[in-house]
Amino acid sequence: MKLSRTLFTLPLLALAAACTSSSADDSDVYAAAVTEGGSDTTLDGVPGDTATPADDDATPTAEERRVHFSCDLPDVRARVEARGCEGGDMSEGGGHGHHGGGTHTSTTGHHEGGTHTSTTGHGRHGHGGGPLAFRRLLWIYDVDDSGDLSDDERAELEADLAVRCDNLQAALLEAFDADLDGTLSDEELANAQAAYEAERVAREVAELAEFDADGDGQLSHEERRAAHEAKKAALIARFDVDASGDLDDTEAAALRAYMRSVVRGEIAPE
Repeated sequence: MKLSRTLFTLPLLALAAACTSSSADDSDVYAAAVTEGGSDTTLDGVPGDTATPADDDATPTAEERRVHFSCDLPDVRARVEARGCEGGDMSEGGGHGHHGGGTHTSTTGHHEGGTHTSTTGHGRHGHGGGPLAFRRLLWIYDVDDSGDLSDDERAELEADLAVRCDNLQAALLEAFDADLDGTLSDEELANAQAAYEAERVAREVAELAEFDADGDGQLSHEERRAAHEAKKAALIARFDVDASGDLDDTEAAALRAYMRSVVRGEIAPE
């Protein structure tokens, strides 16, 4: 079982209750829903992050690498808000300091004046802003390429994340529920954490071997970017049926459908 592509979350009860002034932006919540556990490999290669990722986008914290069990969006949101409280910046308007907390509504010409819900902070980030994982999710679900998620697009993303939660909880139970009681004890969670960390280290060693061009034992900003670009080129080539070097609308739709299956946890990215 590949744990690096598995969503791990834990019931929070009232984890964020002590920080009532914070509000997680939906882009942070959706990003966390596909990356909690510390890995962004689920979406790596998707052509949705046109801006160069910041160093902190590529380096999950220890808390973000924790193995948890529950994974519904309210619990994910509570964790994001709790991390924002600990970081001290969400009450000022954004867990990562790049958008204004909460859900905003914007109107764009792509919809002939139609109003739809933005997850990118008044629409100012589009495909080039917000958390790295969200920029990639936006490419998958923003089918009309408006730079925002419409209500329908948002509903499709949230439905896929619900399916992901069910699939990944089942995978965790199958692998680590030793007493078959339908949940994970502290010891079983610790076993899952240890297995995840071992796989994460192995993945990092493999990436260093391939992309550490200067041999300094770590991936620089530029080397991480090169790694993503190599994965993106391979993914595009796989769906570039006419070998044109780019994806037409039909090919892009096929890639989006494939990546939605990955997001749902139905298949592992190749």
